Amino acid sequence: MNDEREQRILDAAETLVLHYGYDKTTISDIAQVAKVAKGTVYLHWKSKEDLFEALFWREIWKYTDDMLTRLQALPVEEWSFISMYEQAMFALSGSALMQAMMRDDTRVLGNFMHKRGDKFLKMKQPMRIELLALMQKAGAIRQDVDIEAANHLISAMSYGMLNMHVIVQPEEAPTLENLIPTMSQMLQRWLVPEDGGNREAARQIIMQMIAAFKTQYQGKEMDDGHSNT
Repeated sequence: MNDEREQRILDAAETLVLHYGYDKTTISDIAQVAKVAKGTVYLHWKSKEDLFEALFWREIWKYTDDMLTRLQALPVEEWSFISMYEQAMFALSGSALMQAMMRDDTRVLGNFMHKRGDKFLKMKQPMRIELLALMQKAGAIRQDVDIEAANHLISAMSYGMLNMHVIVQPEEAPTLENLIPTMSQMLQRWLVPEDGGNREAARQIIMQMIAAFKTQYQGKEMDDGHSNT
């Protein structure tokens, strides 16, 4: 299978879905932008849904790798749930497609989330609440924090930052990049022990969770719908 051609098709699909949305993007459109025959697209994926599922998985791994690269650039003493959240949000700010997925943007995602979205939605909540619980047990998060409430509030605040454009004109609101440091300061004062907590334990837990996430989900884009021809 031609990997360079496959990536070119996915690049074309990403460009089109961000501009026109999933529902208005056709395989013919993608083939035209990728400069391949329509039948060539079907050599790689059996359907439009399979192609876009592969695209979304590709973006998830790019985002995960970007977040990890940002984290690994920090000194060990700066690793914490807060730094992980901060670097995850900075990585998110650079990915229009991940932002659309995180806020369930119907203009971009259209019908796809009704057809295939469950597997992506299921990834969001359990991983973070497990991470918070492990960090609290290790002393990296304050013992008096209600983990379920914290998880819910962090989700609500993150969703709010991504969706402010619905109620506030973009030119009247701070950019996501400008909001992230203030959000991180709020979380630091709320969640982290005054002495900073157990940073080494936080680092180990973050790496273990990322490894577990990759073990559980990496290769899912190949499980269904990828043509073996």
